[in-house]
Amino acid sequence: MSSPLTQSLQSEGCLTYTPRRPLIWTATVIALGLIAACDTPGVTLVDPDVTGGEDRSWTITVFLEDADLAAALGWSNGVPGATVSLHRLQEEFDLLTGVTDSSGQVRFDPMLPGQYRIAAERVLQAGETGPTGGVLRAFGDGVRVWKDSTALDLHLRADRRGSLVISEIRTTGRYGDASWNTYDGYQYFEIYNNSDTTVYLDGMLWGRTFHYLVEAPASSCAGSEPLRNDPAGIWASYFHQFPGSGTEYAVAPGQSILVAQDAVDHTVVHPNLPDLTVADFELEGPADVDNPEVPNMPYVGLASLIFQPHGVLISCVLNPCFLAAAADPASLERTPYPSNLEWARIPMEAVIDVVSAGIWVPAYDRIGNPCAIAVGGDMDRLEYPSYPIYYDPFLAFQRKVLRVSAQGRPILQDVNVSFVDLWEGPRSPGSIEH
Repeated sequence: MSSPLTQSLQSEGCLTYTPRRPLIWTATVIALGLIAACDTPGVTLVDPDVTGGEDRSWTITVFLEDADLAAALGWSNGVPGATVSLHRLQEEFDLLTGVTDSSGQVRFDPMLPGQYRIAAERVLQAGETGPTGGVLRAFGDGVRVWKDSTALDLHLRADRRGSLVISEIRTTGRYGDASWNTYDGYQYFEIYNNSDTTVYLDGMLWGRTFHYLVEAPASSCAGSEPLRNDPAGIWASYFHQFPGSGTEYAVAPGQSILVAQDAVDHTVVHPNLPDLTVADFELEGPADVDNPEVPNMPYVGLASLIFQPHGVLISCVLNPCFLAAAADPASLERTPYPSNLEWARIPMEAVIDVVSAGIWVPAYDRIGNPCAIAVGGDMDRLEYPSYPIYYDPFLAFQRKVLRVSAQGRPILQDVNVSFVDLWEGPRSPGSIEH
């Protein structure tokens, strides 16, 4: 119900609004500034000029990083048909999207100043695969950037098949009953062998990377740059290690491996939750719910798990998650940041895969402006937006299927841009179904 002051302004034609949410306080603030004008004879209210006479457009041109492939495809001057998506930080998650024209350009107008997340993706059509030997390829790029000009170039990286990839992630979330309880126990991640050769998990590391990723008093982006954007490796303090002495845990081509936070039947908590007793591994923690039938992944990180008693949270949201080749944790170089918290550097040549998702809601962005780069070595250029998945336990982050091999195995997309590599789909722990 509107206040008498608001009703008075409406009756004078000074204020109108559509009541979508409680706006009384907004109307009152506006009214305090306008009441004098409404009551003063000879005063006419006009719309303010918010353009300032400047060009607020943004023309984005999309190129391929691989100049030779671009030439073969006829895309040297720009990539046609690429989908470009923009999100202005501190605003509700509502993507602006456009498609590049024949010259590889798309124009957005008008655009407000500020910091943006921008991603671009292009997947070859069947009739375009001649230069790639008939192989379907994908290309992507992602950046966080301030709008300080009217033009921006994006350079799409080509997919790389690689070996092991993180193929599915279920983070913490609510499970949808009337109490809206948040529950961590049913988190899991899945690893998929995207190659044609058998790979052994023995001794590999999985964990979460450096997490000081916003401009904040305790850690500025300039101060964290050496650890966030280190070309020699990625830094981590929370990580587990797969068991095995070298050749005990084989992953065949096209095989999926399921790692659970707790490898138990979570349907006893709520029927909407998964039964993870089928997991291949489970994380080990100081107060773990242990399934003796499932091998443990010991915690070998540097930070205390006092707030993560069941092992490192499988939440690749506040910072990226990584998979790395077998290593002796004691041999890794260490450094403290910002004070006495120690971080270990995983050499870049040992990093196998990195994925990340971000909380794209205004409240999170207002904590501090995100730093331009979350992880170095071009391992993941832009996170996938994660907010909706928090409310639906039936969804999971899944890596897209790009094509199918001659042997009938799915080949998953990996351009090192989580924004374009991942999507939200029905959870399928332990298998590639979508």
